Amino acid sequence: MSKDSEDYQNDEKMLEEYNKLIENNGTDSQLFAKRGMCYYSLGKYMEAFTDGVTSARLNPNITDGLKPIALSLIKMEKYQEARRVIEKAMSMEETNEYWKKLHLEVLEKDTIQFDPMHVFDNWEEKLMSNERTKKYLKDESFKEYLSDYVNNPMLFKSGVKDPKISECLMVLMGVDMNQFLNVQNTKSLWSEAITKDKQRELKKEMNEKGIDVNNDKNESSQEVKEFLNNVTKKKSKPFIPPKNNEERIIEAEKEKEKGNEYYKQKMFQEAIECYNHAMMLDKTNIIYQLNKSAVYYEMKQWRFVIQICSNLINKITDQKRHGRIALRLANAYLEVKELENAEKYFDIAIKDGINEAKIKYEEVKILIEQEQERKILKGPTMNSDIERYLMHDEVREIIRLINKDPNNLKKLRKEPKYRQYIEKMIQLGILQSQT
Repeated sequence: MSKDSEDYQNDEKMLEEYNKLIENNGTDSQLFAKRGMCYYSLGKYMEAFTDGVTSARLNPNITDGLKPIALSLIKMEKYQEARRVIEKAMSMEETNEYWKKLHLEVLEKDTIQFDPMHVFDNWEEKLMSNERTKKYLKDESFKEYLSDYVNNPMLFKSGVKDPKISECLMVLMGVDMNQFLNVQNTKSLWSEAITKDKQRELKKEMNEKGIDVNNDKNESSQEVKEFLNNVTKKKSKPFIPPKNNEERIIEAEKEKEKGNEYYKQKMFQEAIECYNHAMMLDKTNIIYQLNKSAVYYEMKQWRFVIQICSNLINKITDQKRHGRIALRLANAYLEVKELENAEKYFDIAIKDGINEAKIKYEEVKILIEQEQERKILKGPTMNSDIERYLMHDEVREIIRLINKDPNNLKKLRKEPKYRQYIEKMIQLGILQSQT
C-alpha cells in the first residue's frame, strides 16, 4: 500500500473517531473543525464546508472552523468567497503565516457571490428566487424539514445526503450543481467503496489492476472511476413521498420505525431524518414530532425540546403520554434554568400520574425559594461571612417571611427570637434597614 493510501486510511479512522466524539458532545466547535478537515482530506468538500460553518457558528472567536470552509471553497473554485473567509481569519490572527500564504493563492480571482459566514441569512428569500428550490418550499412540510438543518447545523452530516437539502445548500452558497459534481474527485468514490468488509478484497483487486486511487495521475482516469463506481454500494433512492394518502400513512409508519431503530442505536441525526420524512408523509400524526423531541432531548438540545413539546402538549389526549411529555418539558426548562416553567410542568406531570416527577418538583421548589431569597439581598456581592450566616435556620426563616410580605420585617424585629439575627443581617448588608 502506498503512503498516500495509508494516510487516507488514517483519515477514515479519524473520521470515525470524530463522529463518536460529536455524538457525545455536539457543541464542541473544535471537534467539528477537525472533522471538517478529515472530510476535506477525503475529498468530501460539501461535508467539510458544513462542518466548518457549524464550528464557526458554535465559536466565532477562533479560526479553527474557518480552515475547512476556506479550503473547501477553493476546491469548489469559489475563490473570492474563500478570500473573505481567509481575510476574517487574518484579522483574528494577524501574525499567522499560514493565512497570509493562503491569501496570496486566492487573490485576483472570481466575483464574490455570497458571504460564507452568513450563508443562512434570509435563506427562504434566497431559495424562493431559484426556480428549482422555489418548488420545494411550496411544500410546508419540507420547509419545516429544511428549517431543522438551518437552525441546527449539527444535523448537516445527515442532511447533505438528501438531494433536496443538498441542492438548497448549494443554492445558498451560489454553487452550480454540475460544477460541484465535476469538482468531486476519485477520492470521494473510494471513500464510499471501501467499507470495512470489502477492504481486503478491493485492495487485492486494485493491486492486480495496478490502480492507486490516491495517485493524482489516476484522478481523471475513466478506468479508475468505472471500477470504483462498480464496487460502490448502490446509493439509497431519494425520498419521494407517495401520492396515495393511504400509502403515505403506511410509509410514514415505516419511517417512524426506522427512526426508532436509529434512536435505540443512538444514531440521532439519522433518527431525526426519518421522523422528518414521517412528518412530511403524515402531517396529522403528532407522534413523529414527539419522537423527534425525544431525540433532541438525548442530544441535550433543550430549546428544540421546548419548542416542539410546548406546541404539542395541549393536543395530546392520552393522559399518560401527556404526563410524560410534561415531564420532558419540565426537565428541559430545568436545564435552561427557567425554574417557574419547570415547576409548572412538573406539577402537571404529577397530576397526570407521573410519580417520578415528585422529587424533581420538590427540588425545583427549593431552587425557586433560594432564588427568591437572593432577590431581597441588598446587593449581589457575597462573602464568606454572609454565606456562613445564611446557613442559620432562623436567618432563612426571616428571609422567607420577608419575601412573602416585606411588612413582616417590622413585626419580626419586635420578637426576641429574631431581633438579634435581623440586626446582624442589616449589619452584614443582607437586609436593608427599611424593606
